[in-house]
Amino acid sequence: MFSPFTFAQVSDSHVRVPNGEWHPRVIQVRDAVRARQPAVAFVLHTGDLMDDPLQASAAEFRSIFSAGAQPLYVVPGNHDVWNDVVTGEGAPWWTRATTTADEEQFRVWFGPTAYSFVYNDCAFVAFNSQLLNGALPEATAQWEWLETELARLAELALAHIILLTHMPLFVRTPDERLDWSDWRNSYLAIAPPGRDRLLALIQKHRVTGYLNGHLHYPQEHTIHWAREHSTHFVTCDASGPASNMAREHFQFKPQVRSLYCLHHVSRTKIVTVFVTAYSE
Repeated sequence: MFSPFTFAQVSDSHVRVPNGEWHPRVIQVRDAVRARQPAVAFVLHTGDLMDDPLQASAAEFRSIFSAGAQPLYVVPGNHDVWNDVVTGEGAPWWTRATTTADEEQFRVWFGPTAYSFVYNDCAFVAFNSQLLNGALPEATAQWEWLETELARLAELALAHIILLTHMPLFVRTPDERLDWSDWRNSYLAIAPPGRDRLLALIQKHRVTGYLNGHLHYPQEHTIHWAREHSTHFVTCDASGPASNMAREHFQFKPQVRSLYCLHHVSRTKIVTVFVTAYSE
């Protein structure tokens, strides 16, 4: 039987050793989420757990986040496993593509990068956005799993199917035409054909939520499709360092930084609150 619930989303902590100057903010975000009353059902972390994929950073992340009363679910970001395919001339070295070794290293530290769980008649499907346009065996396996798993969950007629990953599917609209010869676009958002393939799955299986991080800028869009179906897309701001790259490149309006997201789930909709104060 479904009953309304609330969960938290944290993103882009960029934990490192030695600690970055943003370390106190990460700790305060963690403590604020844990102190909420009534308590959240669980916490999702949508990638860039670490600033660099090093064993010491992974251990530090686990020491910060793993002792909470609420379950924690994570997905990798580009700082955790490097990048999906970045196109365009002049791309810097740190846009290099992920490898099988990178993927295996993350799994050793944090577990699977693609998985699902059901909570209160809602399915949550986690996957690795850094694999959507690559040719690795892990990329092929993940696409096969996503297609099969979404089809299976859709047959259960659950209240919601919600995806969680690191990169946004789009910046402003699903049909936007970004200049993919500019490397910043495929670094900041999922490029075709992966974008279009995933959008088709979202519509086919009536996915109602898509949660990501990566842009270090909070935004939300509700997209209405055919057959009385809509999807709530949310980009969570960074719990760690600020970054102006996406804001300047896409000319986003200046906005107060948020700390984390609260998602209030009813049977018919998902309402998101961007929390901007530790005591809020």
